[in-house]
Amino acid sequence: MPAISSAALKIVVVVGAGPGTGFAIAKRFAQAGHPVALISRSKTRLEELASDINQLQQGKAVAYGADVSQKDSIDAAFGQIDRDFGGKARVWGAVFNPAAISRAPFLETTAEQLEEQWQVMTKGGFLFAQAYLRTLTAHADWAKSREGDEPAGFLAVTGATASLKGSANFSAFASAKAGLRNITQSIAREYASQGVHVFHTIVDGMIDGERARSYMGSDFVPNSRFKPEDIAEAYYSVATQRKSCWTHELDMRPYSETW
Repeated sequence: MPAISSAALKIVVVVGAGPGTGFAIAKRFAQAGHPVALISRSKTRLEELASDINQLQQGKAVAYGADVSQKDSIDAAFGQIDRDFGGKARVWGAVFNPAAISRAPFLETTAEQLEEQWQVMTKGGFLFAQAYLRTLTAHADWAKSREGDEPAGFLAVTGATASLKGSANFSAFASAKAGLRNITQSIAREYASQGVHVFHTIVDGMIDGERARSYMGSDFVPNSRFKPEDIAEAYYSVATQRKSCWTHELDMRPYSETW
């Protein structure tokens, strides 16, 4: 019987793993041999995506329906992941990639829109990170995993330029992303010394996919929109960095966007 690879023992959990960036990230880790757990409020479509990953040579994916803004829901999902994958495999990495967005002029933005953005992104990111870190540190191999030059785990959080400087017509979205970025930075300051690589990404530009095409159409300059698989490659590269050189914030944009 062939030996089990190191990656096969390290589960990666992805929230917002629907079609597009989240799925591309999950697929990239699966291609490297990691079991992946896909989480979204809608489980039905995720099951189709999990099936696609399971057809890969090393693919192993399971879909879960959970509401990240509800503690009991996300805690239950992590508990189920632990039971489903079982054995020697442990939750190792986590990606928070929420898809919520709200666009409206400031005076037309409602309190309900603001609340929704904070519920999904800020509160959701907070509860997801707590559930992940509790699961990571409760594993029997936690102490041993902190040895050596590889990360004991990683937490990747998808952000936006709006988290740094606001954005016209996106005040609710920008405020929620700013809160999420600060939570991420606080976690990094607390857990880096324990070997957990926590990083925040700024995805500045339009991502080519169903949502972008519905908003902006399909007529655009080649390579002026992100390709989900290229974003996924960047996440994978940062998540697997050795301890001597960690990236804590990754600012990405297509070549046509100025920095």
